[in-house]
Amino acid sequence: MIFGRKQQVETEEVRKFDYIGCPYSEGYINPDFTYLFNHDDIQEVVSTGYENQEERTF
Repeated sequence: MIFGRKQQVETEEVRKFDYIGCPYSEGYINPDFTYLFNHDDIQEVVSTGYENQEERTF
């Protein structure tokens, strides 16, 4: 489940990701169960939540 966008990780180098997600249906538990990934990594969209015009434009 995606719960954030435009993530940046600063270690020895700055790495940017499109999304941060966590397992569905558990939701966010702690940082050990979060996953950073990019749009190209998505193989299938199973469901989308509420979207208004602003969200679709974004």
